[in-house]
Amino acid sequence: MRRTIFFLGMFLSLILPFNCAPLFAAQNDSVIVGNLRVQMLSDSLVRLEIKGPEGFEDRNTFHIVNRDWPGTRFELTTNNGVLDIHTAGYVVRIAVPEAETMDGAGITRQIATMTSFYEVSVLSTNGETLYRGANDLTNSAWLPAPADNPEVWSFADTPRIVPPPWGLTPPPRPMPNGGWDLSNNVPDVYVFIPHGDYFQLRQDFLHLTGPSEMPPLFMFGAFDSRWYDYRETTALKQIADYRSRQIPLDVLVVDTGWRQGASTGYQPNTNLFPNLPRFFREAHAQDVKVLFNDHPEPLNTNVSVLDPKEMNFRFNGLASLLKEGLDVWWYDRNWYVALVPPAPGLRKEVVGMRLYHDTTARVRPGLRPLIMANVDGIDNGMRHRPMDVAAHRFTFQWTGDIGPGPAYLRRGVENAVHAGVQSLFPYMSEDLGGHVADPAPEGYIRWIEYGALSPVYRPHCTHNHERMPWVFGPKAETIARNLLDMRYRLLPVFYEAAHENYQGGEPILRRLDLYFPEYPEARRDDEYLLGPSILVAPVLDAANGSNWQSDNAPDATRILWIPPGDWIDAWTGDTLSGPRMLTNSVPLDQIPIYVQAGAVIPLAPQMQYTSQRPWNPITLDLYPRSGKSCQTIFYEDDTRTIAYQRGEYRTTTLSLWDDHANTMVTVDIGAAQGNFRGELKRRAWILRLHPPSDWPKGHALLKVTINGRKQNPADYWLAQSATAMPFGDLAGAPDGDVYDIPLPAANVSKALHVEIKLVGVTTL
Repeated sequence: MRRTIFFLGMFLSLILPFNCAPLFAAQNDSVIVGNLRVQMLSDSLVRLEIKGPEGFEDRNTFHIVNRDWPGTRFELTTNNGVLDIHTAGYVVRIAVPEAETMDGAGITRQIATMTSFYEVSVLSTNGETLYRGANDLTNSAWLPAPADNPEVWSFADTPRIVPPPWGLTPPPRPMPNGGWDLSNNVPDVYVFIPHGDYFQLRQDFLHLTGPSEMPPLFMFGAFDSRWYDYRETTALKQIADYRSRQIPLDVLVVDTGWRQGASTGYQPNTNLFPNLPRFFREAHAQDVKVLFNDHPEPLNTNVSVLDPKEMNFRFNGLASLLKEGLDVWWYDRNWYVALVPPAPGLRKEVVGMRLYHDTTARVRPGLRPLIMANVDGIDNGMRHRPMDVAAHRFTFQWTGDIGPGPAYLRRGVENAVHAGVQSLFPYMSEDLGGHVADPAPEGYIRWIEYGALSPVYRPHCTHNHERMPWVFGPKAETIARNLLDMRYRLLPVFYEAAHENYQGGEPILRRLDLYFPEYPEARRDDEYLLGPSILVAPVLDAANGSNWQSDNAPDATRILWIPPGDWIDAWTGDTLSGPRMLTNSVPLDQIPIYVQAGAVIPLAPQMQYTSQRPWNPITLDLYPRSGKSCQTIFYEDDTRTIAYQRGEYRTTTLSLWDDHANTMVTVDIGAAQGNFRGELKRRAWILRLHPPSDWPKGHALLKVTINGRKQNPADYWLAQSATAMPFGDLAGAPDGDVYDIPLPAANVSKALHVEIKLVGVTTL
């Protein structure tokens, strides 16, 4: 293809008179008209670029990280000074300004210099104008929704700056702007023509701007966070309190009090932390990571982050604590002093993300560089503008200082669900419970319920307030413990969702219009799918309709939409058929959860921190329903390095089928595909069977075969537990009697075919 296009361009140049300036030159995937370059990157993406002082730009930039595109075949036609570039998916039309009359060959002898895109349009193949060039260039725009059937979308690579290999860290030797090239900043626009296909648009956008990196597994564990002036002893006691109360914990957040002055600089407050390396070691010995907040006040507010003194100061300060054992930096943009971006149009939020990310990656090459930062575009819970198109690459962001009331909880859920679909940002975090004041116990519990089934579980509060579960009373403590136990069992679901997001942009919290775009109700931002099969509808309003109450509040009302298909209430076992609106009465200790009929959900062992034990055995939570089948992926990697980017990971396909005619359930566990360092060679499985609705009630007798071999008779029955949580609670299940069927450990490279047949029922 490229060769054909190249010779076409050569031919057009050869037919011109020797002294005639050509209208265009066509080579490879590009057509150049004067100082305008049009690149047909694919059948669904075209680039429009003005030539800069250093020529046309083929290097990666701050926003664009992938120049590897297939190109597409095109043909050229001219008519009265108008050049049309025809591809299979679109037409680019260029009205050449100030063109002289055409000569006998139909080619303009002279063209004016083009400095904007006003003369450029992108049309559909049937002549409809999709994009008309202009100078209102932006690096931030909401993506259309799946149901919008998008025909066109665009953004500009602006400001266009080229990073060096070392990113926003000091160069190996002194050089202007730390090696960042700011001199080739000219209009450069990417026009997407997805032909009504949201998923094509998402794929092209992520291929161009880069995926969201996978976080380390510990980010999916529980955080303890508050603005509080810890001492080394009190910080370690905080960890010990979680452990003694059997409440899971992975990350302790130490806000600003760790340093001298409490807000700026990198010198530790030795009155509080006399020996930071020792503190980090002792926290790590209790299997807890440590996160520090940084309010980065510049040395000089008149210079950007690229100033040599500023860059060295920032890097040396951040790197010094990372080398001593700090795990995660929290880049707090601050409202009064802030990092100074290197060019207009690049906001401090995304610049800081890049700086803290690059610093962490340089100090710890090979590990996943997790940072915490402010969401670009959401200010203290209020969604004000779209994110910069580079912001989604930096994994963990929070929405600022919010209030504790129901309105903030609703906005938090809606912001996270909306961002996953229309900003492609998967990991949005709230100050669970609110920052500026304390919620009543009812409100705290509703916040924690959402947090347990959200991408990041991180309660937080202002100075000298508290967010530990036990300070809100025994009921809140019990509910929080149960929710976190459930969250940790669901780690395989979160982790597979993270990998799907890295590979293709599927959100962690999946808005229903991704699957059901034909239904207007699916566009709601107040409910979501966690993974492919778990429908979650957090309670967003107080039981009395206005304010939170005590932990003895009456049931709350929750109106939600049940999508098409059969959905099983995880608390009652009732099967609901959609599409339909549903009004629920929800007790304080529950969050509405529905499981798609036929689902198979992999669950980890119960843990107090994410690295406590290997994922062995894995429990498969099975929800068979007559004639329903389902397939899901169990994903594994080393949980902490970037080796997954090189393909070092493993997947196992899990399938479930309910054979109604033979009262038999079939489970297939595929042979593991792929490898990674530290992988398990053998694994045991537990099948937790929620009986099909058409099986007789009572204590069933089951016959189990594995790869055709009959297993010894055993009593697999586990009675319903009214106090149990969904998803693998050791006490049983809340929705009814279940059957826990252990499979002996086997080599993961061998597939397992399991048949579970009903052979009788006994009355207890």
